[in-house]
Amino acid sequence: MRRLILTLAFVAATAAAHAQTPAIPLPESNEPPPPADSTKVMDGVTIAEVEAIVRAAGYEYQSLTGSYGPYLEVKSKDGYKFEVSLADCPESGEARCGSVNFLSYSFNETPKVTLKGVNDWNNKAWGVRGMLYKDGTSGVSMNLGVNGGVTAAWLVNRLGNFGYWLTSFGDFVAGVTAPATPPATP
Repeated sequence: MRRLILTLAFVAATAAAHAQTPAIPLPESNEPPPPADSTKVMDGVTIAEVEAIVRAAGYEYQSLTGSYGPYLEVKSKDGYKFEVSLADCPESGEARCGSVNFLSYSFNETPKVTLKGVNDWNNKAWGVRGMLYKDGTSGVSMNLGVNGGVTAAWLVNRLGNFGYWLTSFGDFVAGVTAPATPPATP
């Protein structure tokens, strides 16, 4: 009986405390907030967080939805367009995912774009892969694991790296033989 009385008293006190807590207003806009802190560690990311990071870094982009879900079409600093999408998302439907994928659109092909040429380019690149599709078009991809803790600043650096490699691949496709050397990253 004493336990029942203590339990009821605890429930009543908890209910009273919650009754005095004001409700937190929901944001009036569906627009994602900018990242509060570029050094905040995130375990996985949402598309809204990626969009906020892309926007804060000054990239031109569009938010789109395809057959595989929402993604961003981003324009690199040198004008190359690519998609940013999420992968390794929980089967529960939770929006926080474990990977971010970058995939370029097709380049204007030249005779230099052969499987051997792409593989030679890949041997000089790091963190990205040049690809030659069956239809003869080519592209560049990068997959980033974002579980275990990443920051917005880290993702901005990866965006810059991907843009660098897009330009390098574009030079390769155009026949410019500039050596591929990785950019310096903090």
